[in-house]
Amino acid sequence: MIKCEVSVCGTINKEAIIRTNKDGKSFMSFAMNIVLPTTSGSKVLDVSVLCDCEKNNDVSKFCIGTRLNASGTLLFKKRGENLYLNLYAEGFEFENVAAIDSIKGSMQFRGKLGKTIEEKTDKKGNKYHTFSGVSSEKVSDGFEYIWISFFDFSQVLDDAIKPETKVEIEGTLDLSFFKDKLTISSRIKSVSPYVPVANTSNQE
Repeated sequence: MIKCEVSVCGTINKEAIIRTNKDGKSFMSFAMNIVLPTTSGSKVLDVSVLCDCEKNNDVSKFCIGTRLNASGTLLFKKRGENLYLNLYAEGFEFENVAAIDSIKGSMQFRGKLGKTIEEKTDKKGNKYHTFSGVSSEKVSDGFEYIWISFFDFSQVLDDAIKPETKVEIEGTLDLSFFKDKLTISSRIKSVSPYVPVANTSNQE
């Protein structure tokens, strides 16, 4: 499970439409472009946005080319080589929108650590840990996996946290492109062992 509370600043590239779900409830959907820097320039990241029509139903404000800030819950979905970003928005701001695109916020992660936890030293001589974690989702007859790179600058890891164990982590959400590939990383604020509960979700 990867769940993020974020603020997204970008430009609408697919105008809003009103749809109805299988329960007869109306919702609005549109898409945003977020331009993020890469090692060789910049790259466009697409975010699909959904929101409740009870709070936002004026589609005329959500035109292609409009810049805005959208805040809400961001979820990731991986299918094959494609990684999709879905924002379930709670609020929008159209005034005083920054000129530079961004996705900022916090992350809740539940999953399994990788095989190694490395201790490193920065240029000032301060020690920190770096490691990876994977979240899995059951899809049809297989699984999809999303890997996160974690950095522990606050020394919150303890002896109970070992490689290849299941954990819950809270930290920042940091998105960037490396060689045109989107990478997800986080500076952790807390970490604790995770004990799965059966039949609560198809994700962990």
